[in-house]
Amino acid sequence: GVILASMKIDYWRQSSYPNNFNIGCRIIRIGNKSFDLFSAIFDESKTNPITSGIFTLVTFDYKTQKTIPITDNIKANYLPFN
Repeated sequence: GVILASMKIDYWRQSSYPNNFNIGCRIIRIGNKSFDLFSAIFDESKTNPITSGIFTLVTFDYKTQKTIPITDNIKANYLPFN
């Protein structure tokens, strides 16, 4: 499992109702026991985000109540920005 350790969210502009949204997310950093997930929400017709955030997640074993190394599944989904 994972635990949310921290999050930072930026609100860039307003949106209005009704609206259609595109939402994207990707892993942008991998450490030994944590990783960062970047997420953004866009108006369907615009290229600049309404909001974006970075979430730091820690891999965790709930049975032992200890952090664990990053899994291969998480590493396989890591796509650094170019």
